[in-house]
Amino acid sequence: KGIELLWHPQIVNLYNRVLQQCELNKHTTEAAAGALQNITAGDRRWATVLSQVALDQERIINPVLDCLRTAD
Repeated sequence: KGIELLWHPQIVNLYNRVLQQCELNKHTTEAAAGALQNITAGDRRWATVLSQVALDQERIINPVLDCLRTAD
């Protein structure tokens, strides 16, 4: 559905899966991390909602930390 998908809570699951496969492609991993940062940053309502989805439902903190540990 185009732009609506960018702000849909299910998109966090896609970013989580990409981050869990961070050894496959460094550029894709960086893009996913950047997109995740963009949708969760700030004080807008959707940023707060998507941050909660990332932390509570997707448990995304460990994949992010793993990628940071393996970063060049």
